[in-house]
Amino acid sequence: DATQLAVAGRVAQAGPPSPSHPLPMPPSKKIDYSFISLVDTDAAYSAQTHAAGVLVVVEAFSAEWGPCLALGEHFYYSVIEHEDQGRRVKVVRAVTDGLNALRMYRADSRSHFLFFVNGEQVAVVDGPVLPRIMALIRQHAQPAQ
Repeated sequence: DATQLAVAGRVAQAGPPSPSHPLPMPPSKKIDYSFISLVDTDAAYSAQTHAAGVLVVVEAFSAEWGPCLALGEHFYYSVIEHEDQGRRVKVVRAVTDGLNALRMYRADSRSHFLFFVNGEQVAVVDGPVLPRIMALIRQHAQPAQ
């Protein structure tokens, strides 16, 4: 089900690009996905998106279609790299079906990526457009104070 997919961890595999993984992967290592929060209520969504001093990237997806698997480890490994560099990035996966704030994304087969800084939405990317998502993370993820 979508909840299990949203929090399931996988092992990144090293190797050259392939049709299923167009970008080369970092060296093989187990990725800890515990930094990803899953929200399915308006109260939890509001609390997560109003975090101060951190870039919050929300992946909004419908329960019917589940979260985006196309980004895979490329996206999450990059988020971890930003964290390792002292830039604060928080990833939230939000099931749109029960959230009034995300009702416009219900039943959409694509994930939508919403970017928040200090509770203010600063950008939206419709679909898994990795170059645009990564550019926004670089632009908005600020070093920890």
